[in-house]
Amino acid sequence: NCHQCESTKKYLNEMGTPFNEIDVTQDKESLEQLQHHGYLGVPVVAINSLADSWGGFRPDELEKLRGVKK
Repeated sequence: NCHQCESTKKYLNEMGTPFNEIDVTQDKESLEQLQHHGYLGVPVVAINSLADSWGGFRPDELEKLRGVKK
C-alpha cells in the first residue's frame, strides 16, 4: 500500500529500466541496512549501492536512469 513505491515501479517499467525490488517488510537485513543509512521510509532507490541512493518518488532522478540496462 505504498503509493510512492508503486509510482516508482510504474515509472521505471514505463521507461523500460530494469530494477530489483526488495520488500523490506519481508527482508529484515535489508531494512536494517536502510535504517543504518538514515532512511526512515520507502521507496529507496539505490544505484549499485546505498552510497548512490535517494528516498521517495523522484521523477527527476528516475529520468537520469532512462536507457540504463542491467
